[in-house]
Amino acid sequence: MAAWVRRRWPQTSLWQPRDTDRLQGGRTALAMAIVGILCGVSILIEPRWLLDVVFSGRAAPAAYEALTYAQGFRQRQGPVLLGLILLNIPLLLSGIVNGRWPPLMRRLELPLALATCAAMLWSVAAGPIFITPASDQMTKFCMLLIVAAILIGYAIRWLRRVRPNPG
Repeated sequence: MAAWVRRRWPQTSLWQPRDTDRLQGGRTALAMAIVGILCGVSILIEPRWLLDVVFSGRAAPAAYEALTYAQGFRQRQGPVLLGLILLNIPLLLSGIVNGRWPPLMRRLELPLALATCAAMLWSVAAGPIFITPASDQMTKFCMLLIVAAILIGYAIRWLRRVRPNPG
C-alpha cells in the first residue's frame, strides 16, 4: 500500500526537515504538565496538606514537623521559586492554544528554565529549607537532581541542534 502511494504521488515520499516548533508529546502532554505544575505548587505552598490528604490529619507530629518550612526559605527563596514555577503555566498554555511553540515562547523557555535552576541552587545553598535536617537534606538532594536533569536535557538539545554546513 505504501509503495503504491509513493508511485501514485511521488511528492509524498520526499524528505522534509522536521518542524522545530512542533510540540513534543502533543497538547495532551502539555495539559498533563500543567496539572503536574499545579499539584507541585500546591505542595510547595503547604507541604503538610499532603499529610492531611493521605493520613486524614492523623499523621505523627514528627511528620508534620519534618514538612515545616524554615522561616528564611518561606520569606526569601520560596516566593521566588513559586513565581518562577508559575511562569511556566502561560508558556505551556500558549503551546496548547497554538498547537506549536510560538517564537517568543521558544525564546523565553531557556531563560525561564535557567532562572528556575538558579533559584533552586540558591535555595540549596542559602540555608535550611525544612526545619528537620533529614527532610532538608533529602529535599536539597532532590532539587540538585532536578537541576541536573534540566541542564542535561538542555545540553543534549544544544548538541543535537541542526547546524548549517559552511560552504
